[in-house]
Amino acid sequence: ANDAGNETPGHPSDAEQSDGEGPTQEDAQEEERKDDLPEEAAGLGSQGAESNDEDEEEIGEPALREAFQEFASSHCPLLAAFGEASDTTAVSGLLEAAAFLLRRALEDFQSLEAEGGAADPDDLERKVEKRWLPGLSVSSLRSGFQAHFSSGDDLEARFGASLACLEELRLFVPLPCGDDFREVLPAAAAAYCIRKKPEYVKGEVEEAPPFFFQNPHVGRHWASRFVPNDTPLQRRLRAAAACVAQAAGASISSAGLKGMLLPLWLVAPCAWVDATGRLNVPLLRFASLHLLQQLLRTPCVSAEELAQQVCVLDVCEVEFLLDGLAMADALERVTASTRSLDSSALSYGRRLEVPLYLARLLTMPLRTDSRLDKS
Repeated sequence: ANDAGNETPGHPSDAEQSDGEGPTQEDAQEEERKDDLPEEAAGLGSQGAESNDEDEEEIGEPALREAFQEFASSHCPLLAAFGEASDTTAVSGLLEAAAFLLRRALEDFQSLEAEGGAADPDDLERKVEKRWLPGLSVSSLRSGFQAHFSSGDDLEARFGASLACLEELRLFVPLPCGDDFREVLPAAAAAYCIRKKPEYVKGEVEEAPPFFFQNPHVGRHWASRFVPNDTPLQRRLRAAAACVAQAAGASISSAGLKGMLLPLWLVAPCAWVDATGRLNVPLLRFASLHLLQQLLRTPCVSAEELAQQVCVLDVCEVEFLLDGLAMADALERVTASTRSLDSSALSYGRRLEVPLYLARLLTMPLRTDSRLDKS
């Protein structure tokens, strides 16, 4: 199934023309043959390039920017921090920000691959992170982003939009790692991902509570819709990804680009993804309600304290759920100042701003339901 260079696509038009049915087992095998793991795709060269890849090689820079502009305009929340969707300056700003994050991840990955590394000897945080899966934590990416774009307004919203853009284009893969998510390049993350079952690739996003994924931030990866390989939309998405990769200084040849993208049938593991690769909506709802109940019992606690009470979620996963509940106005977030007492952490002794959470269920105003209003 992994010999992508010796197989001929069977009936791609069936997947494009069937609007009401999910992909069949035959379609799944087609996609698997076309969408191998990035490690294998990186070494394909000319013999592994398919007909649609050859078309992508001929796309010029203006066409790539047009594809990215179309992608950004169709995902309006991504441009909310940069201006109107029709504003070319906003699109250029999103492209520049996303390319900066991708370039930083590529440089870090290359330095870890090199013997001896190219990391700064004084960069203690980099040395600590080498024990983890290759990638950069969201907090590290945020610090670099804020230092580089220090002259902009609402940097946090711009940073979230850039992360969402890279995850939506399958250039970044978020993996929960303790107290923070790590954005990992697909070449390193693919081996740890879950392969989706073909019968579960449609309709999963609509069932999920929308407030977890409607705003751009880390985790947009799990809200991405499955788009079949041989469709105009998927080709436009690949062209948009090529535009970001080119702006980051990476190769956008057919084999090079394919090695940078997460295969369509893979999804990053986390607490709310089951073994079939489907979004586990019941667990997502149950975990959210459980956190609200904990906040009603013990208000004004941090995500780390809640993670210790729940015991089955990483701190970053708890923060993700709490952020979603905050967007739904189900809880309030306040900030407390404290000092780090962890002698093993790099931030030992520093004053930290820790967000605390308080459930609003007891203070939320009653809302009249029109279905119950008989008068």
